[in-house]
Amino acid sequence: MQINVIKSPLLILSILCLSFRTGDYFLIKSIPIHASFLTTDQFSNCYIISDNQLLEYDSLGKYLANYSDKTLGSLTSIDASNPMKVELFYRDLRQVVMLDNKLAFTTSINFIDLDIQQPLVICNSYNDALWVYDQQDFQLKRIESTLQITQQSGNITQVLGYDLKPTSMIEDNKWLYMNNPETGILVFDYYGSYYKTIPILNIISFQIIDNKLVYYKENSFVSYDMHSFQDKLISMPKPLSMLIYPRLEKQRIFLLEQNNLEISSF
Repeated sequence: MQINVIKSPLLILSILCLSFRTGDYFLIKSIPIHASFLTTDQFSNCYIISDNQLLEYDSLGKYLANYSDKTLGSLTSIDASNPMKVELFYRDLRQVVMLDNKLAFTTSINFIDLDIQQPLVICNSYNDALWVYDQQDFQLKRIESTLQITQQSGNITQVLGYDLKPTSMIEDNKWLYMNNPETGILVFDYYGSYYKTIPILNIISFQIIDNKLVYYKENSFVSYDMHSFQDKLISMPKPLSMLIYPRLEKQRIFLLEQNNLEISSF
């Protein structure tokens, strides 16, 4: 894997096909907050989990809305890849809640009703469906809006020869990407069949942007081109020793640290 090191964070443009002038890097807002999870949508709104509730901010750091349902236990993750259908995953009680673009409740899925007993990770899928990895039988399962399971992968561990401990999943252009930190990013096709593993290990989170796998490691964003198999590193303007979640979205950088959320433009 060939690696090119880029010392300026402003060269993110060359990786993500965005637009800026050399020297432009501005802190928009710093929000003191204790949170455990961060994601974004295509409009550069950000969603965080703080005190077991969902909080939404716009690209300038303005508070927009919140959602909380403490009867469902601990809020595990958020998928806002479709901002018209934000998915909240409550792993302990095996439920997913769907919200509209105003964070109002629309519907929910109880995995127990579908005989999915150990859902570990979920993600949004095309045509209002979702993917879930069920640890009980080691299968990926695609659930339609009608609550029908239309795709099942079969036992993935039999194919791989090892157990999975995934932390997140993303669907992009009908390919499914699963972060299994011990072995890398596992790639599955339209049917949930295993295709390959990208050997990127022990990362916090990742994104797919313009066919590039973007992740954060050792104080740098890394863009891995899935066609040329080359990495490009973008050093950050300051050390981030307490980083929890990083995120890039259009011309915004979101950095969730232990007690702070920073939103910057470039």
